[in-house]
Amino acid sequence: MQDFQKGLGVGAQVKPRHYKVVAQYVPVSFDPENAYDISTVENDNDIQHGNLVAARWIKPPEKRAPGQSVAFLLISFLTAQDANKAITKGLYIASKHVPVHRDQEEPQRCAKCHKYDPPHLARDCKAIHETCAACASIHHKTAECAISNHDEFKCINCKARGHAAWEKSCPTYKQALHKLRARRPRDQLPSLPAG
Repeated sequence: MQDFQKGLGVGAQVKPRHYKVVAQYVPVSFDPENAYDISTVENDNDIQHGNLVAARWIKPPEKRAPGQSVAFLLISFLTAQDANKAITKGLYIASKHVPVHRDQEEPQRCAKCHKYDPPHLARDCKAIHETCAACASIHHKTAECAISNHDEFKCINCKARGHAAWEKSCPTYKQALHKLRARRPRDQLPSLPAG
């Protein structure tokens, strides 16, 4: 790769492809920013040193529930073989065997209007008001919503009560996910294709 990069000229960079998986129910005592913890995962799972290139919690630690003991971890491998081995056999992390699945792309939901179709970012949103993802109100932002009772949530997408716009049980989310999977059938394979 270095020879190829030199041939491209000054300033050119070739970035290696990383293969992402999700480790489930990982003890929160694991520190993905600690080189020793990463090295221990490589050793415990017979992964060549340096092939586990990155790890981070999917949900920020400050947003965890009080007393939460496990969380989901996004892991990037340098090779598809290591990622697929993790998917097939699971991983030992912080002395616990945890299941692993490939990272799946999810439908893009706007952070302003919370719509899936057409896919867009909040900065490109044409909606006049920011909508609350919890109760569908245009009078306050999601972070300012006073509703905490799940039964009182109202989805802006399907208009149903009992769930918020971010929930995967929403029929509109399921429809957007189905459309995304139809466009990318390779993503439905249980393992990661190499190359």
